[in-house]
Amino acid sequence: MSLNKPNEKIDWGIKKKDEVIEVVENLGDVLKSGNVDDVSKILQDKQLLRSFVIQKGEGGKNLQYLNELVDFVIKDEFGQNADILDIEGEKLISLLHEREIPEQVLGEMLSSAYHMHDRIKFFRIYSVIMENSEKLHNKELIEFANHDLASWYGSVEKDSDKSQKLNKEVLDSAKMKDLKIIATKAKFGITFNRDLKPKEKAQGFAEIRESMEAVEHHYDAHRARIEEIKALVELASRQKSQNEKEMRFENIDRAIALSKEVLDYAIKSGYSNLEVLAREAQALIAKETGDIRRSEQFSEKARELKEKYLYK
Repeated sequence: MSLNKPNEKIDWGIKKKDEVIEVVENLGDVLKSGNVDDVSKILQDKQLLRSFVIQKGEGGKNLQYLNELVDFVIKDEFGQNADILDIEGEKLISLLHEREIPEQVLGEMLSSAYHMHDRIKFFRIYSVIMENSEKLHNKELIEFANHDLASWYGSVEKDSDKSQKLNKEVLDSAKMKDLKIIATKAKFGITFNRDLKPKEKAQGFAEIRESMEAVEHHYDAHRARIEEIKALVELASRQKSQNEKEMRFENIDRAIALSKEVLDYAIKSGYSNLEVLAREAQALIAKETGDIRRSEQFSEKARELKEKYLYK
């Protein structure tokens, strides 16, 4: 049965960390074998594609493997000088259909380029998706790509206004098409870039977290927890008067509990970026409570993880 049938959807699930590690351990041999059918079979697993981006691996090796696998299929079809940067988008999509490779791979390649801050590849893949939107069976990929574009402008270009505008457009479109996860991801981007008071921001991200949990989208739910933690710590930092003392302690305790949940999930799931952010959150909490030594330890651990995972 074709993986690229009409009305195809994004599969947001990820595989267990051990399963991904097992696959990755054999990828070098698969690529050396020169068997395009074996490579195509790996790329047919949508949850594995998503896992490569979420579970980047040490040195970002899973992102590299994703790119190498797609590059292998392209070169097998179009010759050793062929490259995703210059192949015609229509031909690339036809190749994916022929090889039974889900169109979602384009979205994951786009996200990979975003994480690697590869501007040329990011905008090339974005153009392939948008210029061939009528040929795509997976229409959800349009909102996927536009949300990644909003993230690019917000995180890489530091243009929060443009990011906000794009995310609002994604939100409207996702709501119209009943794409709950993308709509909530867009809400995350909008809330992240809005100038809100700490209490409002904490409440906003708590609602986003609950929305993600409602559809069992756990890794982004934990990502929202990070922003909730930061907002709670900022709120606590402003609660210095005697009559606010109890509320301050409640907010700190809540932040500590959330940070433990996030770190446990990040390690168990292999969510590389989340592990970095969880350590940074712990450093922030420790600093607010006056434990400078532990804050510095957590910050050092975060720096080590950034180098390990090539976090940008």
